[in-house]
Amino acid sequence: MKLAITCLAFYLVFRKVSWAEFTALFRQLDFTWVAVSFLLYNFSQCLSAARLLLFYRSIDIPLTYGECLSLYYRAMFYGLFLPGGVSGDAYKVVKLQNNYQRSYRELITATLSDRANGLVVLLSIGLMMIFYVNKKLEAFINGLPFIIILLLIAGWLLYIGLMYNFAKPFHRLIFKATLLSAIIQSLQLLAFFCILSALNIAAAKWSYYGILFYGGSVLSALPISISGMGIREWVMVTGSGIFGLQQDYAFTASFTFFLVVSLSSLSGVLFNFASRDKTLIKAEEKAIELL
Repeated sequence: MKLAITCLAFYLVFRKVSWAEFTALFRQLDFTWVAVSFLLYNFSQCLSAARLLLFYRSIDIPLTYGECLSLYYRAMFYGLFLPGGVSGDAYKVVKLQNNYQRSYRELITATLSDRANGLVVLLSIGLMMIFYVNKKLEAFINGLPFIIILLLIAGWLLYIGLMYNFAKPFHRLIFKATLLSAIIQSLQLLAFFCILSALNIAAAKWSYYGILFYGGSVLSALPISISGMGIREWVMVTGSGIFGLQQDYAFTASFTFFLVVSLSSLSGVLFNFASRDKTLIKAEEKAIELL
């Protein structure tokens, strides 16, 4: 089903985007900016590992930062190709359960609390960017500023309420985790802006591309396609019509960012080869079995 959705998304994209124009744009990329994008994205992932470490240490798992970073990148590697939208998270849980004999429920709650914080901040920044460009959307949604403020307040109240009621060991981490998440998402947005710069897209249009980028990031995180492939590109191409953007540029920017993410995730195999032990192999087998 996920393969079918991925193929459908790319089919819909290439009905609107010329393959010849995409390849021409891709050849014209300034790869110096793409390299900067790669560095910024991986810096954001290093901070993501630090945020995850906050949640694990709150349940007394004695991980060092280096161990957590290694675990995080290996999970990125498995998440790139294993089925399931949270396949990388499943690997983290199984690996830690094998090493520290903690309950699956405790580890799953910690891992998903980390993921939930990042998602809430992602949605919040996306809504604030829509607020920033609301004049462009007023023709489609009346009273948009009020709706955005209401959604932000309701979303954060719901998130905090869920953390207090279902993830009590972690509710004290909300402020620290949110601060880290804001920095992480800002770095990833800057990484995407570097790709826009590599395509020589005018800075005045970056905020519109940024809204589509965040929208595509949210949808691509859902377990409905293979590693989110095609979904972010479909959002970028379809949404570009709303803002009067060039669809070929939108697709090329999105696809290039996907390559940056994929290359970063593949680097997790280096951590994997550096940690080949029986516990690791059992964790891999168990994660695949669960998925």
